[in-house]
Amino acid sequence: MLTVARAVLPARGHVFVAGTPSTEGNAVEIVRCLLDRYPGDVVWADAPTPAYLAAVGLPYAGRVRRVAKGSLGALGRYATAEAVFFTHGLYGEPSVDRRKLTVNLWHGDGLKKTDRLFPARTLHGRPSDVVVSQTRLWGRSKVAASGLRDEDLLLTGHPRNGALLEPATAADLTALGIDPARPFVAWMPAFRSARALGTMRSFSDSDDVHADRRLAEQLAAGVVRLRGAGLQVVAKAHPFDAVARDVPGVLQVDDATLEARGVRLYSLLGASAGLISDVSSVWVDYLALDRPIGMFWPDRGAYLRGRGVEPEWLLSLLPGDDLETEADFDSFARDVLCGGAQSLGRRQATRSAIGFVATRTPGHDLLDALASRGGRFGQRVASRGPAAPGPAVRTEREDRR
Repeated sequence: MLTVARAVLPARGHVFVAGTPSTEGNAVEIVRCLLDRYPGDVVWADAPTPAYLAAVGLPYAGRVRRVAKGSLGALGRYATAEAVFFTHGLYGEPSVDRRKLTVNLWHGDGLKKTDRLFPARTLHGRPSDVVVSQTRLWGRSKVAASGLRDEDLLLTGHPRNGALLEPATAADLTALGIDPARPFVAWMPAFRSARALGTMRSFSDSDDVHADRRLAEQLAAGVVRLRGAGLQVVAKAHPFDAVARDVPGVLQVDDATLEARGVRLYSLLGASAGLISDVSSVWVDYLALDRPIGMFWPDRGAYLRGRGVEPEWLLSLLPGDDLETEADFDSFARDVLCGGAQSLGRRQATRSAIGFVATRTPGHDLLDALASRGGRFGQRVASRGPAAPGPAVRTEREDRR
């Protein structure tokens, strides 16, 4: 039905943006860039709260229109948008219309095996006009998994990576319970078991039903070593995670906390001194900072027997050492405290192997690429201010000019 509606109804002067969760970084940062360059309204499905938008420097009143994703109004705005940007499946991925642009921002590149981007989709038309990627390796995989052509891949980097270069302030860290005077490492694991969310059923990516409990137990000793070296450890669970990452000595933050405190996740990462991860896509984005990455993945075998990874040859070219023993955590702590010098070669080899795209302005680079294809994203209009009364907020990019 939406495929027909998009084909029949004329395009109006607005774009439609949808991200999951509401504060998903690619959605937030593309909205920031759109407000600077797109002359029409930005309709944002299930957008964050107005307080959060104000805290991260995005005007709510005026050109940003918040709509409930499942409402009739949202469906109508989606069908008549001249461009749609989404990070996950949206409305069953209606087929594209040649008069209206559909951009699959996606939500990260990484090792998780993905045969089809939208396995439940039954339509035969193209789900998007283009797909965005941070790497040549997984960019090509996304093109193949979504039925697009090589020329439909935009290697501009993920918009959220721009926030890595705008680190959280000392006040932001304090609000989250992090001591800004001491370095911290972030632990961001992939989910093993996903909770039911909306229309998505719960499922597991591991064949070990006790994987989450074992992760917590095995990390606890490593946390003692890291804290003994003077490092704080901050855990951020995946939005789909069925469990909280509760480990003694580890400070937990979640999406609700970040939204309530007005802190972007990738700005928090930008303030970190190192990252502990596994099969999660976050370490791919973190390569932009060129800081130490430790691979804590003690259940690798169970994950490989479950969802699996692609390509398997990359397992020998990961950007950091495995964290298995106390000595491994001690070595990682030393690397973090010296700025990552001892693991520099590992990160460089990984970046080369995956074809990592390094850019400081990925959101604007994406809009540049879309403008070259005829999109109305060339003129920067932030200096005009909101179309209706609202917070007089300037973007960081506008302030730098």
